Amino acid sequence: MEFGILFTSHPNHATEPYPHRAVHARVTAEIQAADHLGYDTAWVAEHHFSNQYGIMPDVFTYMGPWLLKLRAFGWVPRW
Repeated sequence: MEFGILFTSHPNHATEPYPHRAVHARVTAEIQAADHLGYDTAWVAEHHFSNQYGIMPDVFTYMGPWLLKLRAFGWVPRW
């Protein structure tokens, strides 16, 4: 059995105001924690023109630099 986790990049407007740099930092830390805990996959939701539900406009741009680091933990893209 494999386990995955979904990240919506939902901002907490009280502590993560626009331009939401803190959201990206938090999601990145959560992905690293999920890897450390043994999750098999991480899904990052893409949302356009939203500042309420999720603020990730392009998951490939966001995850691109992390693929090299996540591969070190055994995470390999499944496409």
